[in-house]
Amino acid sequence: MHQDGIASRPAWDLFTLAYVGGILDGEGSIGLQGRKGHKGQQYATPVVQVTNTFQPLVYWLRDSYGGHVYWSGEKRIDRKPCWHWQVAGAKSRTLLHAVLPYLWLKREQALILLELHEKQRHMYLIRDPFDGRIKSYPPEYHQLTSAAVAKCRALNRRGVMPSDDPSVVSQM
Repeated sequence: MHQDGIASRPAWDLFTLAYVGGILDGEGSIGLQGRKGHKGQQYATPVVQVTNTFQPLVYWLRDSYGGHVYWSGEKRIDRKPCWHWQVAGAKSRTLLHAVLPYLWLKREQALILLELHEKQRHMYLIRDPFDGRIKSYPPEYHQLTSAAVAKCRALNRRGVMPSDDPSVVSQM
């Protein structure tokens, strides 16, 4: 066991991946985040985030799967400090592929992001001949991305969803 209270387990064994899938289902968020690339080009990257008050957990996630940890800056005395772990891009896709069999609640979001990446990687992107950076994205890139963002936002929306039916869990 580490001095911070988290067991030192291999990050990619099946039991640990199942545990991480459960953490993502309960404490996580899976979606797309807008970014600006070379010369102001807009694009979206997949992002996996976990928010938790147990600091060693978020640092273990960072050490095991990459990404960054930051503190929420909560200053109210009636609230516990909260930490956020976030991983984006290729590392988040690798993690989503690994935990996909163990996701229940966030499975749809993970599938949307993985499917989007699969479609986008087959698109023709105009690259700068000198540095290889993407110079422009085709219109279909933005259409696919916008549709994926809308789907993830709908799934991540707070409150009761029309499909929030206890019988759905029994069908899983």
